[in-house]
Amino acid sequence: DADAECAVIALDPNSLAENKPGKDFNKILRENIESGKHTDDYLYANVPFYTNERLAIQKGTFVFSLNLKRKFHDLLIENRKVVTKLVVKSSLFPSIRRRLNDFNCNSRVLFPGIDGYARYFKNHTK
Repeated sequence: DADAECAVIALDPNSLAENKPGKDFNKILRENIESGKHTDDYLYANVPFYTNERLAIQKGTFVFSLNLKRKFHDLLIENRKVVTKLVVKSSLFPSIRRRLNDFNCNSRVLFPGIDGYARYFKNHTK
């Protein structure tokens, strides 16, 4: 829905803390919310324990820290994560939408339901 130039930020997953097999982040996050028990400054990536149709279609992965007292941006810088920023000029939006649509990547697919169809028709009938 951007009207002006915008940016896409990509985080290299190889620069994140290693997710050890068997580590139950769902349990750890619940404990952390309840008691603040876990406070390391690492960034992790994991699939959420709760999902809905949108998350399943988008194949979402979340990046998070267990330290609720630190800003995410500060942890990115402090831990020297590999981040790439791509600035997209608004004049390219129609062309990008057409190309993504050719790969069936559009709001109709990513946002199932009437709101996704509405976004699709708004973006593709201009």
